[in-house]
Amino acid sequence: MAMSRSPVVASRRHEGVLGTCLFALLRVVLVVCSLPMSAMADDCTRVRISDVGWTDVSATTALAVEVLRDLGYEGHVELLSLPVTFVGLGNGDIDVFLGNWMPAQTDAIKPYMEGGQVVDLGVNLEGALFTFAVPTYVWEAGVKSAADLAARKAEFKGRIHGIAPGSAANRMVLDLIQQGTYGLEGWKLLESSEQGMLGEVRRAVASGEWIVFFGWAPHPMNSQIAMKYLGDPLEKWGVGGGASVVHTVANKGFVERCPNLVKLFQNMKLTTEIEGELMGRILDDKLSPEQAAREWLRAHADQAAAWTLGVRPAREVAASATAETSLVPAHTLPLGDWLERVIQFITAHFTEELRGISQAVTWFLESSVHLLLRVPPLVLIGATALLTYARRRGIALAVSIAAGGFLIWDLGYWQPTVETLVLVLMATALSLLLGIPLGIAAARFPRFYAVLRLLLDLMQTIPTFVYLIPTLMLFGLGVVPGLLSTVVFVLPAPIRLTYLGITSVPREMIEAGEAFGARPLQLLMKIELPYARTAIMEGVTQALMLSLSMVVIAALVGAGGLGSRVVRALNAVDIRQGFEAGLVIVILAILLDRMFKLPARQHPLS
Repeated sequence: MAMSRSPVVASRRHEGVLGTCLFALLRVVLVVCSLPMSAMADDCTRVRISDVGWTDVSATTALAVEVLRDLGYEGHVELLSLPVTFVGLGNGDIDVFLGNWMPAQTDAIKPYMEGGQVVDLGVNLEGALFTFAVPTYVWEAGVKSAADLAARKAEFKGRIHGIAPGSAANRMVLDLIQQGTYGLEGWKLLESSEQGMLGEVRRAVASGEWIVFFGWAPHPMNSQIAMKYLGDPLEKWGVGGGASVVHTVANKGFVERCPNLVKLFQNMKLTTEIEGELMGRILDDKLSPEQAAREWLRAHADQAAAWTLGVRPAREVAASATAETSLVPAHTLPLGDWLERVIQFITAHFTEELRGISQAVTWFLESSVHLLLRVPPLVLIGATALLTYARRRGIALAVSIAAGGFLIWDLGYWQPTVETLVLVLMATALSLLLGIPLGIAAARFPRFYAVLRLLLDLMQTIPTFVYLIPTLMLFGLGVVPGLLSTVVFVLPAPIRLTYLGITSVPREMIEAGEAFGARPLQLLMKIELPYARTAIMEGVTQALMLSLSMVVIAALVGAGGLGSRVVRALNAVDIRQGFEAGLVIVILAILLDRMFKLPARQHPLS
């Protein structure tokens, strides 16, 4: 009996040993998985540096990365917004940041400095300047101080051109507008990006228009654009009316565990001349920050030696080119250069025509927004609910529209919602005006559709951000680039669904129409379009939803609306505003979908 049970006992013992081993292995795996966090925290060979995307900060960061590489360390750059950078520094996800502009960023970094999570490693750049700027001819016309802006609001169209949403400078201007400082109450801040703002400044200067924007030094704009900085009598931009210094800040844990590298970052002192030279290579010569930094260090070995004085290298590093350069072919096809030349040719020869189109479209959209805003929100909400009930005979839908509209109004997002709604409806209308005829033509001519399908596939797979670049260069900052980019992104949906609806018409119905002597146009109007109505209306709702999905991206070129609130909340790590703006977009999407979707039917022609 003992012998007969021994296999079972042995099996159970084997299972117990196996379970114990598996449990031990699981513990080892968990420990190993947790090692990267602690091990990486104790390892100084990899330094995580934040880059907020400003050219001066990108240049400084690239210099630091190249110096680290020459010492045998790895500099890992994270492209982050400014508030996210400070959050990362506070919790240890980021080690170093070399773009702490003071005093502009005082409020943003103050909690982390007071909490002890972030340590100031000293000033890396002195003599910087950051404040309002205008073209020289505007300054000569009498606008020499921020206090002079309000009296010339009409000439400036009540607009201030800023940089990325959520940046410290933009937040300062929004505070000035909200508080009515310098009489700026009622002005509008156009948020985009550094290069988007400068492109608009160059267009304004070329045509002699008045414009006020953010200017700062060091930056090549100071030599490329005839501009003057405005006085700041109330010193809202800091003591000295915009005089700034740039600090290097680091995570406290990094400072404690990597004193050798802390010495490097403390040694890195730059001048406005160095920054200006690097930024010129990046912006004018189209070099990457890494290439510009590498070439500068080769030409200024003495400066690199001064920075690394007393800093121990991680390992011996060969003086040859880095490995990644071998991955770049010696000769590349200059597709991007060709496209850039085409865009530059168009802008150089058709500037007035393009600006006229942009101004006309902008006027129409802004007039539509102002017209809707004149109607009391509750009246417009009630009228929309009543019209929807009259059309759909659905009390639940009408109530949901009224409730959703009331919630949007109550949250304080009525104006940006109206701006977004006008943009979405305009983009949808344009895409349908182009898409439905093209879909019909594609159904009529198979060879045309074979070519068109390739183009549609390309339009749907290219990242949507790419559309913004040429439209921004052609039409300037504002709602027009966002509108056109949205139309390009949305257009494939109505084309494909119209094509699908027309080609799905039964052949018997076409033959019956032809037997009664119907002409091609009559066949289209009496048979094909009615049958394809469901698919076409599906294209309408798809166009609405796709247009709404572009509002955040369009905000990057100054389109405004709900998208700017989302981008601003993302860059500022503002949970409340991000949630509310996102919720409003969801509500608007649901309401538009329910309002325009066809009710279920047994058959399109029944």
